[in-house]
Amino acid sequence: MIGLEDLAENNFAKIGSHVEAQGRPCGEGLSPSAAQELGLEPGTPVSVGIIDAHSATLGCIGCRPTGSDVIIPPLNSRLAMISGTSTCHMIMSDRAIFVPGVWGPHWSTIIPGLWTAEGGQSAAGKLIDFVIESHPAYAVCSKKAEASKTHITDYLYDILMERSRQCGVSSISQLTERLHIWPDYHGNRSPLADHTLTGMLCGLTLQADESSLAELYLATVQALAYGTRHILSELQNKGHVPEVIYICGGLRKNQLYIQTHADVTGMCVYVPDQKESVLLGSAILGATAAGFYPTLQVCMDSMSGRAEVAKPNQEDKQFHDRKYEVFLQMYRDQRKYAAIMSGKHEQ
Repeated sequence: MIGLEDLAENNFAKIGSHVEAQGRPCGEGLSPSAAQELGLEPGTPVSVGIIDAHSATLGCIGCRPTGSDVIIPPLNSRLAMISGTSTCHMIMSDRAIFVPGVWGPHWSTIIPGLWTAEGGQSAAGKLIDFVIESHPAYAVCSKKAEASKTHITDYLYDILMERSRQCGVSSISQLTERLHIWPDYHGNRSPLADHTLTGMLCGLTLQADESSLAELYLATVQALAYGTRHILSELQNKGHVPEVIYICGGLRKNQLYIQTHADVTGMCVYVPDQKESVLLGSAILGATAAGFYPTLQVCMDSMSGRAEVAKPNQEDKQFHDRKYEVFLQMYRDQRKYAAIMSGKHEQ
């Protein structure tokens, strides 16, 4: 359909027709030359390859949360968020579920026999960095954070805690009651799949101090969480059943990001103790290919380790529900502005 029909000629001879599942040995293992370069034995088993975000999913959704009161749902109810520069939202199902604006479903791409759907945000950690670094107070905050040997986001979190005490609000979330962000500075990947969308800010003032930066940072994290809620909503509308969120990647170290996602989605967020889920997923693949475990699932259960749990704060539910309503309205407004400028808007 797209002009690549020649790839199908002669039983797909140009790209190969023999397909092995991930976690299966690839060929005869390491060649003598590769083994020599790596300092390993020739024939050492090598697993069939996998996409990095898929490997991260393998490395995080098998971890066991601490606490006897925490329930571990089935695989098809675990949403994995690989959160770094951008974010991937991965969920599996035992049947093909098509969700507009979400990639897939792809057959057997993570665990053999299961379908994978993949949502995402084009900018996550990159957006947080951009918002912080482009603010007038960034230089001052950065120097103070460096002097105290803390990350700037930890420094801003401390400001938010102090600010909440000064304002007399019950939680830091409510500091952004009049500050709203649409976070698609780099277009929307899911669930709108519209690369023309841009970022929006509502509630700016002439304040340029450290507190204004901290509150803008908080509003940005909230906006990313509302984006995740938007993706979850579309997944649920089409038949997916996410119950918990697993977070890995660089943003797993950001406590505000983790807790805000729990509060906004109303779901527990599991944070693996293992810091490098992509590498752990690769090790799981290799161990399975080497025959140490009969299946990927058994290997995941054995190698994935423990996880900390962030539970949602129900006291903030109504606040986030209202802000989420504003979040969706900002999208409708942006489309309306585009229609006006194109001359297609009807009064």
